[in-house]
Amino acid sequence: MTLGEQLIAQGRVEERAAAMLCVLQARAISVSPPTRARIQGCRDMNMLAEWLARAATRSSAEELFA
Repeated sequence: MTLGEQLIAQGRVEERAAAMLCVLQARAISVSPPTRARIQGCRDMNMLAEWLARAATRSSAEELFA
């Protein structure tokens, strides 16, 4: 993977994490600092996709990881 491809992939990961936090905020679900750090620190696109889908239906941020 070239440096450019790595930077693009990193940007996609960061955007997916930001989207998840946006969904949680729009749903008025509070996110603790450790949970926010876990979301922002994840680099697995598949895991982030799963969490993002869960963010639309769960009642707490911690339930994303269940």
